[in-house]
Amino acid sequence: MAIYSHSRLASYEQCPLKYKFAYVDGIKRKKDHVESFMGSRFHEVMECLYAHVPDRAPGLGELLSLFNISWDKLWHDGVIIHNKERTAEDYRTIGLRAISDYYNRYAPFTSGRVLGLERELVVNLDQTGSHQLRCIIDRLMRCADGAFEIHDYKTSGSLPAQAKLDRDRQLALYEIAVRDAWPRVEKVELVWHYVVFDMEMRSRRTPAELSELSQQIIRLIDEIDSAREFPARESELCSWCDFQEICPLFAHLFQVKQLPLEQYAEEEGVGLVNHFASLEAEKHELNERIRKIEAEEERLKALAVARSDALGVRRLYGDTHLLTLKEDIKVIYPKKGELARAEFEKSMKDLGIWDSVLDVSWNLLKSMAEKKGWGVAGALPSELAQFIHVDKLRQVRLSKRKDLHEDVGD
Repeated sequence: MAIYSHSRLASYEQCPLKYKFAYVDGIKRKKDHVESFMGSRFHEVMECLYAHVPDRAPGLGELLSLFNISWDKLWHDGVIIHNKERTAEDYRTIGLRAISDYYNRYAPFTSGRVLGLERELVVNLDQTGSHQLRCIIDRLMRCADGAFEIHDYKTSGSLPAQAKLDRDRQLALYEIAVRDAWPRVEKVELVWHYVVFDMEMRSRRTPAELSELSQQIIRLIDEIDSAREFPARESELCSWCDFQEICPLFAHLFQVKQLPLEQYAEEEGVGLVNHFASLEAEKHELNERIRKIEAEEERLKALAVARSDALGVRRLYGDTHLLTLKEDIKVIYPKKGELARAEFEKSMKDLGIWDSVLDVSWNLLKSMAEKKGWGVAGALPSELAQFIHVDKLRQVRLSKRKDLHEDVGD
């Protein structure tokens, strides 16, 4: 029986295929990203600090030295830096500043009693024991008033809004585990330390919220347990994924990256994409050209209408083609699904014209409008006036000149 964790659940929600690689197939791949590397070093320092509270808390200098020693010892060339505007030393500096800010804010660290560091708790979310959840708490504290505090360190470069933390699932799950382990505890505070910003943020959960969250997680675990397919789900987090090289969405990219330049240019997949892209670009250019041509045609149609009116004619001749101008109308009426449709149909039936347009085609409504002259002001029956609008149109149609094929002198 699988024991779930917040990170395991989040992995499935983020990308089922990533979940399968890590937890079903058991593929062990762990890339070091500089943000997580820095976060691990910060957590080590905090664990060292609170392990000695209240007996002999290390001084700030000792903590900074511990951070630097661990950084130098564990740093390697494989650590990935996504932000090309920053170097490894920039991140080291950020970590050192975060330690200094934290130390200056909370020293002498006497606000409560430490109950656990990296404290692991396992909770059954229901009575069956088939929905187990493992929680590892950065720091669990008991305050003087008996309240428990669940502390979590975040080295993220973004600061969430309070509303987002009030919906946060991770620490709320930890609270469920804490209340299971200590049923008599009355008050539990969720505390986040966004150390890059020197910010402490807090939140609380009601019993109803915790109960609903527990049911949500039970349903999610059931969904995962019954899953037979694990599709890839692309998101902005893909660039952080440890499995890109075997993911069907990115595997080809890693394959062609390994090719020499001359082989890359001849690789079939690359060629297909490049050819397709060139056709799309060409199509885009043609569409732009067509839009411009159509706009020019509309301009010329308006000029043709004005010219024909000025000459009192309905046909203009060119060298090989001619433009014929025709009076037309457009009938606008309520379509199926619109609110006025039922009343419109009733009015048509009351006038006795519903069957004549229903059984064949709604084009007959246009023919009827033409025959009865509904395009003339006041000609449209009052019963239909609230439903039907008739617009007059001036159509311009291009055709070849037939007279050019006639023999001259006949």
